[in-house]
Amino acid sequence: LVLEDISTGASSDLQRATDTARAMVTRYGFSERMGPVVYGSDPEQTFLGRDFGQGKGYSEAIASEIDNEIRDIVDEAYETARRLLTEHMTELHKIANVLMEREKIILGKNYADCGCMMFDKTKRVFMGGSGAGCSASVLNSYVLYKMKKGDFKRVLLVSTGALMSTTTSQQGETIPGIAHAVELVYEPDVAKPSTKSKSKNEVKL
Repeated sequence: LVLEDISTGASSDLQRATDTARAMVTRYGFSERMGPVVYGSDPEQTFLGRDFGQGKGYSEAIASEIDNEIRDIVDEAYETARRLLTEHMTELHKIANVLMEREKIILGKNYADCGCMMFDKTKRVFMGGSGAGCSASVLNSYVLYKMKKGDFKRVLLVSTGALMSTTTSQQGETIPGIAHAVELVYEPDVAKPSTKSKSKNEVKL
């Protein structure tokens, strides 16, 4: 609704919604079409070694009806959520702004992206904008220079990257990321720079 695009970020939410709808139909008896009946055995029993050789306990026709009921429940919930968020889009943005402010996401002038510092901001960059290579280049060519001049007293350097997987991308799953943070502290009384790591990843210069 906000980005006007589809992403893989909701994969976990969709999985939980589908599991909840399936439980409503097959376990809790919340479906008027299927009635107050438990379909199949407890999924945990298979892991305990019980009923391992038994089937699901209902016909393919019932399985098809269950799938249709699950789809109807999820679709109805999706449309309800979409309608409510669309009607209250102003409130949605207000809540997002309050959360960003209280969670300290807005960093202002104290934040800089290594990729944006290297690449032309007027051109669209689709990959390689702020990975480990960019952070290393900016650290050695800019950050350390500024710290030695005394312009920067303390810097938190966070190198990020995506754990790319062909299988994960093809399956439409969320791509996990990784980040390493190092705190750099400038102390004027230290004559020579030292790269000896201290506790909490603190490095003296």
